[in-house]
Amino acid sequence: MAAFERRRTDRAEMTLRTACDSDVDVLLSLQREAFGEDPHCLTREGFEAFLIGGRTDVIAAERGGVVVGYAVLNNRPFRPWTALDYIAVKTSLRGGGIGEALLAEAMTLARRRTVRLFVRPTNRAAIRFYKRHGFDRSGIRANNYADGEDAVIMTRRRP
Repeated sequence: MAAFERRRTDRAEMTLRTACDSDVDVLLSLQREAFGEDPHCLTREGFEAFLIGGRTDVIAAERGGVVVGYAVLNNRPFRPWTALDYIAVKTSLRGGGIGEALLAEAMTLARRRTVRLFVRPTNRAAIRFYKRHGFDRSGIRANNYADGEDAVIMTRRRP
């Protein structure tokens, strides 16, 4: 993964950068806040492997020197798409442009033309968010989640 840092000046006033080992605790905390105890979530070891693995980009959004969100892009070599595995934003800061900035950066860093993600059909806010940003519903993955809920598959092609 190529390291990057970009200053963004918008209503969220943040820095987007490559996540590093020292971010793992806050990434885990943000993940629990966003996704609860979903067994699909990353463990400490999973985050650490992603940070050194080379095929995964972990983007951290910092505001006031504190990580307040992240996105994970996974470039599996046998897949024709880049998987947007996670976007998480601190609950109290949602709606302030952080998720949009993370998604825009993820789309810039995606190594393939198609970006694909899974979202729970009950997460209507996330579905609306992704639709607003050019993602289309492309299918359903039955029983994707541990509780038996399906996943809505959404994709977007980059120009």
